[in-house]
Amino acid sequence: IHVSSDVTHHSIARPGERLSTRGRVASLFDRKGHRFVDYDVLMVAGEGRPVMSVHHTAIYDVRRVAPDAG
Repeated sequence: IHVSSDVTHHSIARPGERLSTRGRVASLFDRKGHRFVDYDVLMVAGEGRPVMSVHHTAIYDVRRVAPDAG
């Protein structure tokens, strides 16, 4: 579940350029019973010119809620 994204644009992708992305998990943490991930993604053009970087936060495991006994 998407929580937030911080995007930074470094340069313009040009028509016909080959783009690739590289990503890494920055951290895992729990809050209020949910499991979160922070991960960083870098989009590069050609041989490695940075185009855009994004820091994402997402919930990858939602806390379990006990069924109502009523």
